[in-house]
Amino acid sequence: KAPDGRRLAGIDVEKAGELVLHALAGWDAGVLDEALYFYGPNGRELLREKYAGAVPTSIGKAVQSGEYPGRFIPCKLLLRNGKTQKLMLALRNDTPNGGWVVDGGL
Repeated sequence: KAPDGRRLAGIDVEKAGELVLHALAGWDAGVLDEALYFYGPNGRELLREKYAGAVPTSIGKAVQSGEYPGRFIPCKLLLRNGKTQKLMLALRNDTPNGGWVVDGGL
């Protein structure tokens, strides 16, 4: 089932990205279940293993690129293991209720 982003409807993309990234830190399943695609049978577990506890250290301004219908947010995360990871979080809001969902970047 695709996420509907209902908790991320009616806000701008930067706020949606910030909410998702902060939800990773405490693994807020309520937000993440509505905002993330969990690919494959172990997708949720793999993302949780890598990103639970990750703290955003920078969140940039969203940009648009090519024909992608959403936006990309450059960000950096401090992972639990102490390493830093740079991401381009992809979000789109073409769900029926206009909620933002993460479409890639993790």
